[in-house]
Amino acid sequence: VSVFTACVVVLAIAPVLQTLETRFAPLAEQRALHFRVRTRTGVYLRTDPALLVEMLMNLLSNAFRYTERGGVLLGTRLRGDRLVIQVWDTGPGIAPGDMAAIFEEFVQLGGSARDRRHGLGLGLAIVRRLGKALECPVSVRSRPGKGTVFDVSIPISREPALRPAGETEGDTGDDTLRGMLVLVVDDELDILVAMEAILAAWGCYVLVARSVAEARQHLQEALRFPDVLITDHRLANAETSEDVVAMVERSVPVPVPVILVSGEVGPRIEAQVRERGWPLLSKPVNPQRLRALLIEVLAAHPPQG
Repeated sequence: VSVFTACVVVLAIAPVLQTLETRFAPLAEQRALHFRVRTRTGVYLRTDPALLVEMLMNLLSNAFRYTERGGVLLGTRLRGDRLVIQVWDTGPGIAPGDMAAIFEEFVQLGGSARDRRHGLGLGLAIVRRLGKALECPVSVRSRPGKGTVFDVSIPISREPALRPAGETEGDTGDDTLRGMLVLVVDDELDILVAMEAILAAWGCYVLVARSVAEARQHLQEALRFPDVLITDHRLANAETSEDVVAMVERSVPVPVPVILVSGEVGPRIEAQVRERGWPLLSKPVNPQRLRALLIEVLAAHPPQG
């Protein structure tokens, strides 16, 4: 079942690559690594820009995480009616026996510390799942001791992009949500992965939890209060959104606005959200509607934490 409805548009690839170069160049300089981006002009893709940017950011983050010397290359190759975006690194490589495991949840090779931008450390799991959702296959090749290359294959459009040059859904120039801390509670891992991906693409920090207990633990460990709570209505073990909200209200001394997400919208839930004043999103979630709701909620409830 789709978690998000992808917003597929035609876009030029060059601005996307330039955006990624800008974002990762400071990290390369800090790590004393070479970072090259081979921009390709005049090529248009048909895909969801926000989710594509998130896929590539995860691959680049992964490449820099495991590369201690040498560098990272972001490049492209034309193959028939598709463009293959490649992320090369000169890291330690991946042993043949580990290749099947690298896209699994919670797997981090070599004992590397987690990237705190992703609460569950799901970088490559996000890449794999978004690739499947967008029908953009992801493959990997590696030579232990030499490095690794990830390929993302994306359909080419013969039509020019309709968006203004340089504008993508994942980099609109609107920093309204950047830096916001969002707590997401859902018992389905697919939904947490997708939510974390789309929110991170908008510049949010994300805490994800599959139960009331996990959410409570995140709140106890967090250095600030969440700005927004997004919770599914019905969780595992007979827990509901009411349990999540009650726990947050006990744990956080300031009001935290709530957005309810549910796959079982009906009169009872609609009556509940009207009574509590919660915005309601039905699954599959439309990213543009989610973004609009977050902006609306945050405007009404400025961050206090």
